[in-house]
Amino acid sequence: MNNAQALSHARTQGGLSQRKLAQSVGVNYQVIRRLEAGGDDGNLTLRELDKICKVLGIPPTALLSEPELAPADRPVDQTEEIDLGQAHLLRRIQNGHDVRRTLTTDQQELVLPALLKLGLVVTTCGSALSLSRTTTADLLDPESHN
Repeated sequence: MNNAQALSHARTQGGLSQRKLAQSVGVNYQVIRRLEAGGDDGNLTLRELDKICKVLGIPPTALLSEPELAPADRPVDQTEEIDLGQAHLLRRIQNGHDVRRTLTTDQQELVLPALLKLGLVVTTCGSALSLSRTTTADLLDPESHN
């Protein structure tokens, strides 16, 4: 599998954690984690790849294609409000903290997928998190959207 970015994006768009996707497919969650980190797919069978695609509702070619060099930020839905937990996590990411190592289960399964789905946070190579360009601009100049 070449496109770890597409897998991570499709999973978060579907509101699934790595564990939930793995359970649906019938593999260990570390297989999904390794795939999203751009690691070796190990002994992933075509049947398992097909199950991943069916659960995510994407064609296998989406996961087998080369990733884009510079992914475009998704537009942020300005009508959607975020809760306090999401705001705290956004601030930690903005301050450069490696939040992946310290996320609680709730943050992994609910808060982070919601931020990714809203387009406020993006994943980069190695599954690192950063603010989207739109979010960064909004934080630097919040009046620009009023």
